[in-house]
Amino acid sequence: MRSNRLESLLRGIRRFAFLRLLIHLFLLCIGIILIQKLTVAVAEKYLFYYPIPTFIVAGAIFLIIGVRCIGMYLRETDRFIAERLDRQFVLKDRLSTYVDLRDSNHPFLNALAENTIASTSELHLFRSSDVQRGLGLPMAITALLALVLLTLPYLPVPESISQRKEEVKQIRVEAKKMELAVTKLLQENPQAPELKALLKEMEKTARELQTPQTDKVEALKKLNALQDKLEQQREKYKNSQRESLASKLDEITKSQSSSVSLSEAEKKEAEKLARELQNETGIQDQLHSQEISKAIQDQHMSKADLEKLKKALEDYKAQKQQSEKLAAEMQKSLEQRQKGMTSGDRKITMNSRVSDRDIEKSKGGVDDGPGMTNQDIGPQHFDTKKTNAGSYEEDRTKAEYEKLYKGQRENDGKDPLFLNSEWNQSGDPQYMHIRSFGLDSNPAVTGGANGMSAQNSSESEVRKEKIPASYQGIVKKYFESIQQ
Repeated sequence: MRSNRLESLLRGIRRFAFLRLLIHLFLLCIGIILIQKLTVAVAEKYLFYYPIPTFIVAGAIFLIIGVRCIGMYLRETDRFIAERLDRQFVLKDRLSTYVDLRDSNHPFLNALAENTIASTSELHLFRSSDVQRGLGLPMAITALLALVLLTLPYLPVPESISQRKEEVKQIRVEAKKMELAVTKLLQENPQAPELKALLKEMEKTARELQTPQTDKVEALKKLNALQDKLEQQREKYKNSQRESLASKLDEITKSQSSSVSLSEAEKKEAEKLARELQNETGIQDQLHSQEISKAIQDQHMSKADLEKLKKALEDYKAQKQQSEKLAAEMQKSLEQRQKGMTSGDRKITMNSRVSDRDIEKSKGGVDDGPGMTNQDIGPQHFDTKKTNAGSYEEDRTKAEYEKLYKGQRENDGKDPLFLNSEWNQSGDPQYMHIRSFGLDSNPAVTGGANGMSAQNSSESEVRKEKIPASYQGIVKKYFESIQQ
């Protein structure tokens, strides 16, 4: 005979055990969500993105914890609960004995039940259920993941990773644009099977490029491979179109129709179609064009054949136009994505004019490194010295400019700033006279004090030289700098 009071106690504890299992599973679900968010956050912040190993390790840990929690619930039988309560509340095996004898007709069962009820009368159901048992590990893992996720935005990021993040962001934007463009082309349901398959491959590649671990070199390699494959598939589809047209033309030219021959107007139309066939398909179908012309002259072509020829050409032109349009849009999309991924890079410009330079980062410029020059040569050229990040200034100091002309002034006439240059008597490696290009009435002298005999007469000829207006200011500033 079972006691309603004791049975109600055991059922209540089993319900709390089920509630504990739900809490465990809830914490595990929260932990899985936090792991996913943390993986994405780490990938965005530090470009550390290894989803498969991460989820394998995290999944194994959560699986072990989940199996342990389910095992705890399955162990919560009446016998297990009774033994635990006997130990916890020192019932001296009263409840365990009741569970063993409750379905029997033992003569002492009623007395045991009454005694057990009296011993458990002050027993609190929540305290005896031991709900908190096993919650420590899931709660600790969940709290740790939440703490890491909250503090992650405030952690420092290395400079190298910051630069790569901008690159990845740029690649992701361009890849998303390519994915949208490809999706739009696929929605138009293109008829070319080769190009349609390539569109699906482009869509897959666009999704792969949006992952954080993609770098610019790898992205450009994939786009280049797609471009090469596009050219191959385009030629393959062209050949298949020509083969299809050739098979149709074979049927027309080989048919010996006994129908009424063509009129003169229809013959002219057929001849025009034959020429158009050769223009459209090129030398590949020149034989068919000649056969069609021969069939017209021999009056072997009927009106039905003419209609077939016209229909074959119209279908070929329509398919060709559609495939060429699709291939052109695919090519344009790939080229735009390549251009978008490489925009903003600085290009090295050697021996460039000042007026040709554009130091805007988005349009190019010079990138010689800190304190370096690109060593432009000539009176219309000046060095650019990098002062700050992305900032350049013209360097017209005499010392730097003298270095640029080292080894060139020995060749008379090749140095546009000097006339009859020679060493001074003291051996000082300075040149005696500098051409003023008519901007100064007195020739500038460097080095020794002895002038050159031919300088005065030569200088008068120099003053007659005409300097382009765009260079006059530059030359004037140069002489002002070296005369100081």
